Amino acid sequence: MKVLVTGAGGFLGKEICKQLIESSKGEVHGIGRNHYASLEELDMDQFKLDIRDPLAVNHFFEEQKYDAVIHVAAKAGVWGKFSDYYEINYRGTCNLINAALNTKVKYFVYTSTPSVVFGSKSLSGADETLPYPSKFLTDYAHTKTLAEKTVLAVDKEKMQTCALRPHLIYGPGDPHIEPRLLEMNRKGRLRIIGDGKNKVDVTHVSRAAEAHVKALKAMEKNPSLSNQAYFIGDEEPVVLWDFINSMVKKAGQKPVTKRIGQKLCYLLGGIFEFIYSFLPRSLEPPMTRFVCLQLSEDHYFSHEKAKRDLSL
Repeated sequence: MKVLVTGAGGFLGKEICKQLIESSKGEVHGIGRNHYASLEELDMDQFKLDIRDPLAVNHFFEEQKYDAVIHVAAKAGVWGKFSDYYEINYRGTCNLINAALNTKVKYFVYTSTPSVVFGSKSLSGADETLPYPSKFLTDYAHTKTLAEKTVLAVDKEKMQTCALRPHLIYGPGDPHIEPRLLEMNRKGRLRIIGDGKNKVDVTHVSRAAEAHVKALKAMEKNPSLSNQAYFIGDEEPVVLWDFINSMVKKAGQKPVTKRIGQKLCYLLGGIFEFIYSFLPRSLEPPMTRFVCLQLSEDHYFSHEKAKRDLSL
């Protein structure tokens, strides 16, 4: 099998490439907007490709003729221009799907996010029957939802697809969550929001990557699994602020002890969003309503479907 991994130079993408190669899945290629030194140690080819360019994507797929695509590349974040999120997360995914269908790719695994179902309420043990919310607090969640819907609507007779929703990916080399939290704590800006007892799913990067490899294998064996979404996470949810403080202590920083009420934090987030909406979008508010809820509400999910269908 010839497999393409988008976003291959990223934290999760590289681990997926590594596991694909180790599982002797066949020829593995990676694409990104840059050349990544981190991929040179792996026995694979990498290419520069902007997924926002439909002509370039089509031409690339026609040249390479892939059997499967694992689409990891995305613009993440809680602030910025809607057009940036839309062009990368939604239009980029559409371009890949169209090129894959045109070149008869058999399997398409999409890296989604639990944010596609996160509105404003606590989620405790929810499963994949949970509907999408009517409103989104971030452009990231909105555009990832548009993309996920598109992936899961593909005719399974033409290409088998699935969407994986790993939550809060962490592990060695994490360039996102840990550095951001540690920087905030170093500046004294981190506060326990609410009672500090909220539970969340977290996902070690190796487990998140394993889910993608197993999803590909599962669709090969069982075509009926196509057009399905799956929540992915470690075995048990964690108390978020215990998890954060263990990370902080490991880095040699003082644990987070100062607190702020959820209602006040949410109000401040809304005020900051309003003020920063008049400023350059490159400037991110110190707090947003979405971040407030993510740090104070439960958001963990049932993984029974992934265990059953993906043997995860």
